[in-house]
Amino acid sequence: MSLPTARSVSSGFYRSLNFRAKIRATKDRGILAVIAHGCRQKRKVRITYHKVTDGAIVVRVLECYSFRYEKSRLGPGRWKYLYAWHGRKKSIKKFLVNNILDAQLTRNYFIPKWPVEIG
Repeated sequence: MSLPTARSVSSGFYRSLNFRAKIRATKDRGILAVIAHGCRQKRKVRITYHKVTDGAIVVRVLECYSFRYEKSRLGPGRWKYLYAWHGRKKSIKKFLVNNILDAQLTRNYFIPKWPVEIG
């Protein structure tokens, strides 16, 4: 069985698939759909992220809670951020949505520490 694409995830086709396979997305719209789906199901999301501070590519497993628009040091205007609980660091972290390269649902569920605003 092939994994669903960003297009099939964003169109709602994923509802009919067996979730033994991980959902993957590589386009921005698909990444946001995967994160939102994980929030609705209270599932942890594994993201591949390009760090602004040192340019490294890192993988993080997160409990996602909200999207927020904020001003940034990176340039004029407002930028979209993902706020999520980083279990290894035991704190809330914010991630610039434009720098999320990939998102996958994990098989692990979480009990929310705060209200989940994405859904």
